[in-house]
Amino acid sequence: RYAYLKVEITSGLGGYMLYGLSWPTYRLDLTTNIIEKLGNKVDAISPADNFIAYTELVSADKPIQIVVRNLATQEKKMFALPDEFGAAGNISFSPNEQKIGLAASLNDPMNEASNAFVINLQDGVVTKLSKENISGTLRISGWMNNEVFSWSELE
Repeated sequence: RYAYLKVEITSGLGGYMLYGLSWPTYRLDLTTNIIEKLGNKVDAISPADNFIAYTELVSADKPIQIVVRNLATQEKKMFALPDEFGAAGNISFSPNEQKIGLAASLNDPMNEASNAFVINLQDGVVTKLSKENISGTLRISGWMNNEVFSWSELE
């Protein structure tokens, strides 16, 4: 019923960004031909089109927040990552929309290390998946049985 459009904005980018390149996203209702802007930096749209997810930096002294917004009610749920992580992205909803998986990088340009996380959207539990951080950028590949997801390192 919907088509999604992302508008790429490439001017003015620079600096240290392993994650965080998101574009303004619009949703076109194919039955009414009405287009609505979902947000300036949407990272993921849930499989049944009920939710969007994106990152938000609340302030310089607080960790990055992962925001999940219900598209019907506009209600937002915010989830904090551990303080040492300064950027996040590659967000992926589980097929049943009960969890999200994502990758986050350390807030340190001299140590390009990342980790993967799962956030349970029902109880808010944030789980770091690897004891050790992994060098480089991670890509969330897919989900199996709504419980675990696979990831790979980007070269």
